Amino acid sequence: MNHWTPGAPGVYSPVWRDVTESVRPRKEVAEHADDSIDAVTPDVLVPSAYSDGRDYAAGDVIVYDGGVYECTGDHHAAAGWTPVTAHAYWKKIR
Repeated sequence: MNHWTPGAPGVYSPVWRDVTESVRPRKEVAEHADDSIDAVTPDVLVPSAYSDGRDYAAGDVIVYDGGVYECTGDHHAAAGWTPVTAHAYWKKIR
């Protein structure tokens, strides 16, 4: 339902908070002899929004109702099995 892009002109900035580094910190990137930008690709995870009716795997990270959650076990998210109601499958990490 939110169609605004973080950082876009005219978007109220306090409603957006970058949680990328707190959810999955970047791995150290080895230096390359040629120092080209194409040679370096950091491992960054951007959490996706939770969605009913989707398969989730242990370790998946999602955003739901303002919180960031990690999936603790593979499962199919039936309607209503949100991170708030299905405690056995989700751990709040932020």
